Amino acid sequence: MEVSKTFAIMQSYWWAQAVIYQGERLFTLFENEIETDILNRGYEEYQQIRIITMMDEHFFAIALGKSIDYLQLFSEYNHIISDIDKLFSLRNIHNLRNKREHDDEYLYPNGRNVNKRPGFEFVLSGHSGDMTSAYVSPTVYYLGNVEIRSIVKYYKNKIEEIRSIYDTVIDSLLPDQDDIAE
Repeated sequence: MEVSKTFAIMQSYWWAQAVIYQGERLFTLFENEIETDILNRGYEEYQQIRIITMMDEHFFAIALGKSIDYLQLFSEYNHIISDIDKLFSLRNIHNLRNKREHDDEYLYPNGRNVNKRPGFEFVLSGHSGDMTSAYVSPTVYYLGNVEIRSIVKYYKNKIEEIRSIYDTVIDSLLPDQDDIAE
């Protein structure tokens, strides 16, 4: 059995599940903020919620980036990657992950990517922001310029197909039972 291919196919499925899991966590955090009237909370409680949300947004961006990285390794997933690119833009997703991970290189005056800052900032639906921004409403949840409610919905619709491809590839990598008996 080829360990690297086995590892990669497992990662493709696990990271796809992580996209759904992290997205659902973010949606739940947002819904809890709305339901509990954040303006009546103390500053410390607000800060705690904001930190948790910021970290979960970052983890979502990592999960989405890793999912795509591993799905791209297998031709069996080409149609899914093509769909993701058409619907959500692989470039925007890649930029979201990289610019959130390396925000200091864009924000600080002496950052090594400060000359690329115009691509870091954007205007979306009349709101200005940068790739570390989030715009959230009951119907949309943007991280940077990537709308994640739609991405999570897409992954939920495709997770069984991703799992089926995963199972097929894993089965093809396992030694034949007749070979084991000999």
